[in-house]
Amino acid sequence: MGRNFKPGDIVRRFKREYVNPKTPRYLYRIEGTAYDADTKEEYMVYTAIYADGKTWIRKKTEFEKEVNHWLFPDIAQKYVFELASPEEAKLAEEPLTDEMKVTWIGHSCFKIEKDGYVIVIDPYEDGAIPGLDNVREEADLVLCSHEHFDHNARDNVTLREGKENPFKITRIETYHDEVKGAKRGKNTIFVLEAGTLKLAHLGDLGCELNREELDLLRGLDCLLVPVGGYYTIDAEEAKKLIAEVSPWVVIPMHYRDDKAGFGFDKLADLRDWATDFASDLRFYEDSSVLINGKLPHQTIVLKPKNLKP
Repeated sequence: MGRNFKPGDIVRRFKREYVNPKTPRYLYRIEGTAYDADTKEEYMVYTAIYADGKTWIRKKTEFEKEVNHWLFPDIAQKYVFELASPEEAKLAEEPLTDEMKVTWIGHSCFKIEKDGYVIVIDPYEDGAIPGLDNVREEADLVLCSHEHFDHNARDNVTLREGKENPFKITRIETYHDEVKGAKRGKNTIFVLEAGTLKLAHLGDLGCELNREELDLLRGLDCLLVPVGGYYTIDAEEAKKLIAEVSPWVVIPMHYRDDKAGFGFDKLADLRDWATDFASDLRFYEDSSVLINGKLPHQTIVLKPKNLKP
């Protein structure tokens, strides 16, 4: 075997997921070699740069495998594991301090915070959502995916002035239904990028996305996705989309939870989709999560901030 890595080398691993290149989630540090006590087979020991820095072992022969270019013809990387570039090695040395706070207000309403700047997306009208209190937030910017009453209550957010917006905002115009808006009109997806982080809020997406739209969602650190069906895509359609764009963290929204007591009757209940939705599902007791390079790959069910007592 002619491709030998030494302890301390930073290597890049090809992943099928579309990982944000500004984060080190595809970089690993070689720790050394180990041997099976019985077979004497050689293994490589390596540590992830991202998340909780887990250490792994893999047969050394695995480090000789090439990327399947028949399946991935656009990938320039020859081997699954290759020595990182100087720029990537520098990225691996930098502390993972960049973060974005995501808070689920309830329904499709979220508060996104970065460097003291606050964006509220899709605030709902007073009394609009069963089981949820009214939206009363302060922010620097309000975004609405469409003009339905449960997404467009801009006046329920007090705007402030003077802070510089750290976000680059990309709008993807889509539809609220599967018939190009004939039933419920248009819908806007918001992609927010700030620092090394990238987040997307799908609004009330009700249609499949084309290749160009999917490409704009590559490399997401966080995806806020409707799963309740009826008015939007359902959990199965959401799973298909997630498989296409491979976000690092997924947060479901726009569903019903009878046990907690919130949501429209026509939406799917949490127990209708949660079991089969994701193998890495985590239930948080909090309404907020910090999105950063340290967070493990997972799907998070947050508790609505505005849940009535």
